[in-house]
Amino acid sequence: MIVGDDDQSIYGWRGAQVENIQRFLNDFPGAETIRLEQNYRSTSNILSAANALIENNNGRTGQKLWTDGADGEPISLYCAFNDLDEARFVVKPN
Repeated sequence: MIVGDDDQSIYGWRGAQVENIQRFLNDFPGAETIRLEQNYRSTSNILSAANALIENNNGRTGQKLWTDGADGEPISLYCAFNDLDEARFVVKPN
């Protein structure tokens, strides 16, 4: 049994690589894959944007994140001038 997420690289500093998952799947073709695709924290809008970005990753085994939650606010982009400007934007009331 292995556990991993080919869309995350938080343990790359420890030598974790997506190729390890791919090699396991090739070495053990009968292994059952259980995908944990339901997300309980993010809104549907955020997951749609995330799916659109990560589907461009080469070498991924593929998954589609989804939620039963609300659509949420539309995603917007803000280009801050510096770290203080970014902090002000993040904490300002709507």
